[in-house]
Formats: sequence, C-alpha cells, structure tokens
Amino acid sequence: MSDVYEKRAEFTVLYSCQNGVINGDPDADSGPRLTEDGHAEVSSYCLKRRLRDWVALAHEGEPGMDIFMQSGGTLATRRMFLFSEEVAARIAEAAKPRAKPAKVSDEDMRNATRAFFERYWDSMFGMVAPLPVKRDAPTRGPVQIIMGKSLHPVMERRHTVTRCATNSEEDKDKTMGSKSFVEFALYRQDGIINGFDAQRCGLRVAAVKVLWEALENAWSYGISDARGLVTCCGVYVWEHDTTRGMLQPFQIFDTLKVRLREGLERPACIGDYVAEVGEVPEGVTLTRKFNLLER
Repeated sequence: MSDVYEKRAEFTVLYSCQNGVINGDPDADSGPRLTEDGHAEVSSYCLKRRLRDWVALAHEGEPGMDIFMQSGGTLATRRMFLFSEEVAARIAEAAKPRAKPAKVSDEDMRNATRAFFERYWDSMFGMVAPLPVKRDAPTRGPVQIIMGKSLHPVMERRHTVTRCATNSEEDKDKTMGSKSFVEFALYRQDGIINGFDAQRCGLRVAAVKVLWEALENAWSYGISDARGLVTCCGVYVWEHDTTRGMLQPFQIFDTLKVRLREGLERPACIGDYVAEVGEVPEGVTLTRKFNLLER
C-alpha cells in the first residue's frame, strides 16, 4: 500500500464560539470580522495557525511533523537550510546587498522542495518564502482551506473594562479599555485536497490522518479569554475513489446541510442546530470524524 495520499477529498469542519471572538479584526479594535450582511468570518490563516499549534504540541519531535510557519527566525533562512551546505552558502552570499541572484540548478531546487514536504507537516498548505535565486516561485500545497463563516448573522457586544495596574508611570491614567465578543455563533469552514498536487508533493497518508485529528482537537489548545469557548461540532471528510474526483467540490459540500431547529429564529447554543447529510454519490466515501449535530 502506497504511503502517498493519492485521492481527492473535501472536508468540512463545524465549530461554535461562545462569548468570544475567534478571529478578531485589527481594523475593528479586535471585533469580529463581519460581512455586509452581518455574518462573522474566520480566515483560512486563523484556522491553519490553530492546526499548526496543535500539531507542534501533540506531535513534537516526530519525524515529518516539524512546523515551517512559526515564530523565531525567518522563513527564507529556514528554507535555505533545505539545500546542501554548498548551495546554501551561495544563496546566503546572494542575500547580501547589491549581490546578484544565486544560480541554483533545477535538481537542487527539486531536492529542496522534496525535503520541504518530507520535513514539515504544514508543507501541505504550501509556502511563500522567496530566496535570492533565479527562477524562484511559491510552492503550492495540496491542501487548501476556504474562508469560514457563521451560519447566521451575529450581534457584536462590547464591554468597557478597567484594571488596577499600569505598565509604566506614563500610562498611569490608562486603566480603561474594551472587550468585544459574540454571545454565540456556529461556523462552517470547508477545505479541499487536490489529488494531483498530493501526488506531486508526496503528501503522506500519516500527515493527512494528523490533519483530521487536528481539525477535531485543535480547539482545546490556545484557549484565551478573548476567544471564548470554542467547541468542535463536526468534522466531515469525503474521499473520492480517484485522483481526479467524481464531482465538483460544491456538489459535495451541498450534501451537508446545517439548519436551526424548528421554531427557532436565532441560535443560542449548539443544541439549537441540527445537521443533515444527503445521499453520498457513488465513488465517494463519507467519514464522520466527529459529530455533535446529527441527532
């Protein structure tokens, strides 16, 4: 059996947030990111950060589970060490002011890209870390996550808060602030695994299994007062029998419907929602990795 994941797949994660803001908008004083019709949004970068943080803690030290996108050092430096010492020295020389781009052979570039996908778990999301070399380009990953959105419009609430201590004498009068939160919202976020890119990159089956684990468990890590109580409510995975896939992604996602229970106009808790899955097309296998909403 091949260790490379060779199928196309779609996946959906459902999660709720109570008394918090999952993905604050710095342009809105850390309030929720809102659409024009009042739905709250969660960026793909926010979800991927949570997944990376969980994998770094739960699989620390395991082969192929390093995290590329993390604080400390620079991405370009981290990528440079994927090359041989000789090639890395040439790239480092080319990074100096007014130096010409380094000449790196196609074979060296392929070897470095292969090392990237073998070493880093989050290589599945791709990489943008330009180096001073000729013909460099971003590396596209086989796993792509779409912007998440609350299923219903949310109402932002903001409280004024005070504190008894300050950072310095100059800030002694700055003891008031504010906290933004949403009482309750259920979010849906979809993603796709491109089977052809998975083959090209050598996406490992073990790495995909960790992805399913992370989608379910990452919410219990990185808990903070600002984010509130975040709960995973469901993880659904549709795997195709072929690399190309049997249907368009939107046709797969449309088989999962999440609605409010009869008689309710606004949600207040997880129990106010119910999930229903329609008929799964032939050639596609649905796996419920986690489920709280189907009753």
